[in-house]
Amino acid sequence: MATTKSQRLGIMIILIVTVVGTIGSFAALILTTKNQSDDAARLKRYKMITKQK
Repeated sequence: MATTKSQRLGIMIILIVTVVGTIGSFAALILTTKNQSDDAARLKRYKMITKQK
């Protein structure tokens, strides 16, 4: 093999961190979108309740 054991270990660590970071960023994007829609629905309900008073 052309790489040493420590180099392969370093590459694997970088690979794992990159994959976890990518998946985490997509999860954050999805959760942010869901949170925005929940907030919009909550605001709509609040406006309806305050309008009735």
